Amino acid sequence: MYASSLYGVYAPSTPPPTSMVHNDLWTWFEGSGGHEDLDEAISLYQEALELQPAPHPDQSSSINDIATALSTWFEQSGRHKDLDEAISLYREALELLPPPHPDQSYSLNDISTTLLTRFKQYGRHEDLDEAISFDIATTLLTRFKQSGGHEDLDEAISLYREALELQPAPHPNRSTSLNNIACDLWTRFEQSSRQEDLEEAISLHREALELQPAPDPGRSSSLNNLAIDLWTRFEQSGQQEDLDEAISLDREALELPLAPHPGRSTSLNNIAAAVRTQFDVSGQQEDLDEVISFHHAHS
Repeated sequence: MYASSLYGVYAPSTPPPTSMVHNDLWTWFEGSGGHEDLDEAISLYQEALELQPAPHPDQSSSINDIATALSTWFEQSGRHKDLDEAISLYREALELLPPPHPDQSYSLNDISTTLLTRFKQYGRHEDLDEAISFDIATTLLTRFKQSGGHEDLDEAISLYREALELQPAPHPNRSTSLNNIACDLWTRFEQSSRQEDLEEAISLHREALELQPAPDPGRSSSLNNLAIDLWTRFEQSGQQEDLDEAISLDREALELPLAPHPGRSTSLNNIAAAVRTQFDVSGQQEDLDEVISFHHAHS
């Protein structure tokens, strides 16, 4: 959801800007789930929109805010008209963001995600087709998972590569695109055993990790991703340095999130599996003892 500001500096004696009020209501709704807060937030978003006639630079953000609120209301109530109106508003917001507007990719993702929601609800294939046209890579991956069609995975990788070219360092989304390509390459390696896919996945995950120094919230996932790649290569080639590095990365990932961080379970599973592999190689009792301790920590 985009935060939109209606005014610049305002005096302390004046009422707070409408955007601050409706963002506070949205925050309160997220904490309480109260329908009246969401209703009031939608009303204030609409009031903000009335103060932003075209070509106001924040008009698309306000339209997007209303659409997001309606989409959330649909999740709460299941009312079809809220979902339909959200999609209509997302379309309107997108029309106000022609390329190369920096927010266009977010708007494309919003409308694609909402169309996929409607497809899952009602099974209308035209919604799935339109979602593909808006956010092709994500929806191609969805179709690949459903059908296993390799051409969908290949095209998704190609599109993620195009996105990466538009995100040179220090673009804030570069690490995300690197991880997207690398994860899809690893998936293709699992399907086809093409060694070059695994090697490139390792290289891209290394680059993504370098762009996410601690305390970046995405570092734990990047550590886990690279560790899985290296563990996979160890199973292919038997290179001990790959297994050693995978275990080292898993240890670092485990140290980053404190329980009950949702990534901790993944880190515990990964390091337990890697150290179990180390035990299979070394036969050292301390490795097996450590595996047991990780399983106890996970339970």
